[in-house]
Amino acid sequence: ATVIIIDDELTTGRTIRNLAHTLRLSMPSIERIVVANLTDWRDEKSIADFGVNMPVPTEVLSLLQGQLHFQGGPEVVKMPK
Repeated sequence: ATVIIIDDELTTGRTIRNLAHTLRLSMPSIERIVVANLTDWRDEKSIADFGVNMPVPTEVLSLLQGQLHFQGGPEVVKMPK
């Protein structure tokens, strides 16, 4: 059986992995998972880890793929009361 999971975005893939493992316990007939999402923000390490850690072969389909990078900004200064 194939299960299709629809989600809004992937950042690390951890939520989908956890869901897939839980589904597999209650539905052992799952042979394949397809993840359809709007945005895939996983970096290369997250993509590699995702494939290795899924309980069954999984395909990810996304409308947009990219990477997020966060940079610290200036320190926040408390205003006097």
